[in-house]
Amino acid sequence: MSYRSIASYMNKLLSKVELSYLQKGISEAVAFSSEALGKIEEGFTLFTSADHDAEKRNAFFHSWSMTNNSAAGLSGFCNRLTYHVYNGQQVNDERALLRTVSSLHRVLDEDLGVTGGMVHWDMFYRMATAICGNDNWLSRRYLTAEAVAFKTWKDRQLLRQKDLMIGLLTTVGHEVYTHGEVEFILPKFQSWLSQVSTMDKKEQNRCLSWIFVHCGPTEQNHFFHALQAVKQYSQAFEMDVSSYPITEILTDYLTRKGEMMASLTAVLQGKAIAAQEILPEPKVV
Repeated sequence: MSYRSIASYMNKLLSKVELSYLQKGISEAVAFSSEALGKIEEGFTLFTSADHDAEKRNAFFHSWSMTNNSAAGLSGFCNRLTYHVYNGQQVNDERALLRTVSSLHRVLDEDLGVTGGMVHWDMFYRMATAICGNDNWLSRRYLTAEAVAFKTWKDRQLLRQKDLMIGLLTTVGHEVYTHGEVEFILPKFQSWLSQVSTMDKKEQNRCLSWIFVHCGPTEQNHFFHALQAVKQYSQAFEMDVSSYPITEILTDYLTRKGEMMASLTAVLQGKAIAAQEILPEPKVV
């Protein structure tokens, strides 16, 4: 079975982007990040190529979860947006700011179960617990240092950066990357689970529903809602988004994600995880 690369899924989605400076910036980041994307693909490929013991599965799912369950961070970012109005700060177009929040809430709808589906974190919990055999994977001793670093960086981008456009552009990058990730891993996890588990087909599909639900239009729509939020926020404050370093932001994102996946590759190959403290408090930057 042949698999398309994460970059190919990302680039195909970018062909539909109307904002040329964002399309160019993201495309450049994808091109610059071939090494990081290779590390990510290697980690997922290695995990779905063998029947790992419980310790390795636990480490994989807890550390991976630090990079993909982001509803809380984005919800906090939306709070920061509305605080402009609540705190009496000058906004050139309050309606555009409200539309910004509305667009970001459309990113959050499925994640939080607003449209009637299951909360996505609960889907991830179900998948990880079924594959690991229990929920011991939630223990922080299964976090690699690189997973902690990624989560700390992304929280800082959304919740501590004084310039909120940085958080918006980080969200855009996250959504286009995640689209590529879930499309890339779905056939791998389907093939792997059928080989290493005793689940019947229905149980396998239920186990992998977190991946299924993010494939197809879900993450694509999230990406375009995030793009719309960038456009609306720039209108609210009369900003020139083209001056922002979208290439640098997404390249940083992919580099850190690559480092995290490389740390899991090392664990899968037998390296022990160093003990981690609780996640550090993000600092204002």
